[in-house]
Amino acid sequence: NAEVRKDILGPQHENIKYLQQDNIGAVLSKGMSATYENKPRNPVEYFARWLLNYRQTQKAAENLVDKNKKKDEVKKEYQSILKNRQDEEQMKLKVVEEQEATNDKFWDGLHTSEDLNDNLTELANYLHKNLKATGVYIGTLEPKMKAIELDDDDKAHIDAEAPLVLKFKHANKDHEQLMVGKVLEPSQGICHSLFKEGEDEEEAPAPEGGSEDGTQEEQVEKDITKTVKHVFVSEVVENKDVHFWKVPRLGSYMAIPLVYKSCLSEKALDEAIIEWAEVSKQIEAQD
Repeated sequence: NAEVRKDILGPQHENIKYLQQDNIGAVLSKGMSATYENKPRNPVEYFARWLLNYRQTQKAAENLVDKNKKKDEVKKEYQSILKNRQDEEQMKLKVVEEQEATNDKFWDGLHTSEDLNDNLTELANYLHKNLKATGVYIGTLEPKMKAIELDDDDKAHIDAEAPLVLKFKHANKDHEQLMVGKVLEPSQGICHSLFKEGEDEEEAPAPEGGSEDGTQEEQVEKDITKTVKHVFVSEVVENKDVHFWKVPRLGSYMAIPLVYKSCLSEKALDEAIIEWAEVSKQIEAQD
């Protein structure tokens, strides 16, 4: 046993303990066995070459293990990136679907609305989200209010002699606190220019359905900025007439008149009269 061997051989040297390690002693044992089996002419040189070849083989195996490990790490990283991208795409798709559902609900509400005044705040939020605008607010052109006395009548608060003011009553969610209740005087800003007397820009004629040779031409999308009355400022800080409710910030501004209480426009009325005249002629011809 180990104790008898120790008594016979004496204490084991530290170098022997080092050489007896599995990663050294086992290799030396294999090399010596190979040398003995092959019985080379120069066993020392053969043994040395065997150790060198073993080291190269071992190093190649270690490199292969490291390469496979690195490959697995890269594969896992790629799969993680791919999953994150898929999650992002699914999240974007979900946001789009939710936005479309909100938009559909808004339009359905308009179709069934009994009073469009009840939908103006929703309209401001709809435009804010879909146009990516910083803020959207809606005002009403109305008489200016003035102070009254206790014995005045129920219309004394209306200043009939003063020019109409623009009172903002609706805004998108993050502009409600700032804008709702604000009053824009005729001398302030550029919005009041929308209500000055004057003819609106004439609507551009619609393109014909086909060309002279009978082929169908591509329908050109109508530019509403050329047919709808509006005020547009490309950079507000460069326009001295723009009114700021807070600190001036870079950006553009657009204002349009919102007509929603009129059932017929002048153009629609003219078309109705023309159609009525044609129908009347057809009835007379039949008689």
